[in-house]
Amino acid sequence: MNKFKKKSNHRILIFITFLSFIVAGCSAVSVVKKQTKNVVKAITFQNSPYKKRVAIMPFENKTFVSSQNVEHLFQNHFLKAIEEQCPEIIWLKPGDPAYPKDITAIPRLVTGQIDNLALAKTGRLLGFNAILTGNIANIYAEEKEKGILIFKDTHYYECSRINFQIFDMATAAKLLDESIECENEIEGTEFDAITAKDERGIMDLENAMSKIASEGAEKVCDTINDLEWRGYVKSVEGDKIILSCGRETDVKPGDIFEVFETGEVIEGKYGQKFIIPGDKTGEITITKILVGRSEAVPSGKIEVKPGFAIKPK
Repeated sequence: MNKFKKKSNHRILIFITFLSFIVAGCSAVSVVKKQTKNVVKAITFQNSPYKKRVAIMPFENKTFVSSQNVEHLFQNHFLKAIEEQCPEIIWLKPGDPAYPKDITAIPRLVTGQIDNLALAKTGRLLGFNAILTGNIANIYAEEKEKGILIFKDTHYYECSRINFQIFDMATAAKLLDESIECENEIEGTEFDAITAKDERGIMDLENAMSKIASEGAEKVCDTINDLEWRGYVKSVEGDKIILSCGRETDVKPGDIFEVFETGEVIEGKYGQKFIIPGDKTGEITITKILVGRSEAVPSGKIEVKPGFAIKPK
């Protein structure tokens, strides 16, 4: 058995272990999250000098509040926060001129779940290492008793919850699945308005959106920083191989990369599909660099197809 086949068997063993947690059900959710990160770390490629590219999909507003443009309020705070906390990452944001039409809508299964495999296949061809999705999930009110004995008093709070999810393009695994909440003390009249879902009575959501954006950016940056870089084959034109990574990622003419086939796809209990990175098929050398793409030629005869991954030699 050659060394590449041994590596492949090792990756399959890791994935089988990972899937055993997935099929265990809701009681193992926290374990699954930890195992997902461990799997990705175990099968990702070595460190590289290249910059990672991450696409941010528009955050959907699922709350009853529409008049305050909550999604844009949150997005402005969040985009500022991630650029401050991890400026070394290339973020492709909603509204950017180069934002691709292919990811404006999240692909979903018939069950309503995100189609993580379709998302990963699209992300590879667009040159992303990961895709971030999320939503403003809820805005609600709570009342709490504070104090001791006869000195107890009722306090009112406005609570906001936002969900964050990060999908890895190499494995289609969900690296981050986090809900972040923030509460701010409010007056009784505003509490009544939120309880009645009367958005006219909501005074200000700026503070909550800012706090959640800052905490969310920290978790997102930590997750992306743990993820190893890889590039992907966009297309093949005769002996010319087009890559979906370009000048912006610091790829340079003369750089040599190893090419890996897509590998097997394994399905989880709830319809999610995961990619096992495949074996090495050969090597390529970069010949030309453009914005958003590169051109390369193979070193000898190799198998190469759109979606194949590359790593620095």
